[in-house]
Amino acid sequence: MGTTTQSSKKISLFFFMIFLLLPACFQDNPSEDRGHHKLTVYAYDSFANEWGIGPLVTQEFEKKCQCRLELIPAGDGAELLTRLELENQHLHEIRADVAIGIDGFHLSRARTLGIFKQVPPPSYPLRHEVQNQDLLFFPFDWGVFSLVRDTKNLPLKIQSIADLTQTTLQKKLLLQDPRTSTPGMGFLLTAASLYPSSAELSQFLKKLKPNLLTITPGWSLAYGMFKKGEAPLVWSYTTSPVYHLKNEGSNRYQADLFKEGSLIQIEYVAVTQKGASNPYTQIFLEVLFSQEIQSEIPLKNYMYPARKNVKLPKEFDTVPLPKKILNPAQINSKTQLEWISLWKNIFQN
Repeated sequence: MGTTTQSSKKISLFFFMIFLLLPACFQDNPSEDRGHHKLTVYAYDSFANEWGIGPLVTQEFEKKCQCRLELIPAGDGAELLTRLELENQHLHEIRADVAIGIDGFHLSRARTLGIFKQVPPPSYPLRHEVQNQDLLFFPFDWGVFSLVRDTKNLPLKIQSIADLTQTTLQKKLLLQDPRTSTPGMGFLLTAASLYPSSAELSQFLKKLKPNLLTITPGWSLAYGMFKKGEAPLVWSYTTSPVYHLKNEGSNRYQADLFKEGSLIQIEYVAVTQKGASNPYTQIFLEVLFSQEIQSEIPLKNYMYPARKNVKLPKEFDTVPLPKKILNPAQINSKTQLEWISLWKNIFQN
C-alpha cells in the first residue's frame, strides 16, 4: 500500500471525470432522452451487474411500462454521488431519472446537491430497522457491516475491533477507501464510534496500518481480491457469506461481528428533478418496492429487504445477529470530514 502524490491524484481525478462524462459528451442531443419511452437509472455496481437484482427489475419494469430501462452501473454508493455531482457541475444536466444506492451516511451530502425532488412515496410497509419519514429518500435494502473471514486461511475468529491490530494479522486485511466507498465509510464510522476521541482513533488506525494488504476504491475490488485468496479478511456485510453458501455450497467464509457493536447501513432510492417529470418513474418505484422484487433481494443483493413481511430464505438462518447496534446520531458532515482527514494523514503518509 503506497502513498499517493499530489500530481498523481490530480491525474487520477482528471481521468475519473473523463470516464464519467464521456457517455454524455458523445450523446447527440441529451435532451432527446427526456420522456421518449425511457427511464435512466444510476445504480451501484452489485445492483446493476448481471448476477445482481438489476436484470430482474429491468424485466419486470419493461413488462409493465412497455418502455426501456437504461440501467447504468455507477460504482459504489459514494462514487454514484460523485458522478451526479460532476454531471451537475460540468454538464449542468443530470442524465439519471432515479439513483439507487445512496446510503444513510451520505444523505446530508446528497441533500445539499439540490438535484433530487420529492415525489409521491411508494406504498410499502417498512421493517422497523429502516423506518423512514423522509419524502426525498426511500429505503430499498439494508445490511450490517462486519468482517468476513476465510476460515481455511485464518481459523481464529475476530471478536473485537482491537483484535485487528494484532501483529499476527500483518498484511491480512482488505479495506475500502471511505472517500469513495460506502463500506469504507462504514468501517471508519464504526472505528470512530468505538474510539470517539481523535487521539484514540488515530492510535488505533496507526496500529492497524501494518495489517492492511491494501485499501481499494470500492467494495467489489476488495471482495474480488478476498475471493481470490489474496487476504483472509475483508470488510463487508454479515450477509456476504450467504453468497458462498448459496452458489458454492461452502461455509468456508464466516462473518465476524465486533463484540463492542455493529453499524447498520441503509441503502436509499432517490428521484432526480429530471426523473420527477418522467411518467415512468412512479411505475419503476412500484416495481422496485413490490413484494416480488423485495423478496429477491436476499439472494440477489445479499442484503435484507426494506419491505416488511418478506420471508427470508433458509440460508439467512446462518447469518449472525449483532448484540449491539452502534448509534450513528453523533455522525454529521463535519465529523465525517474530520475523520476522513485523519484517515488520509495516516494512510497516505
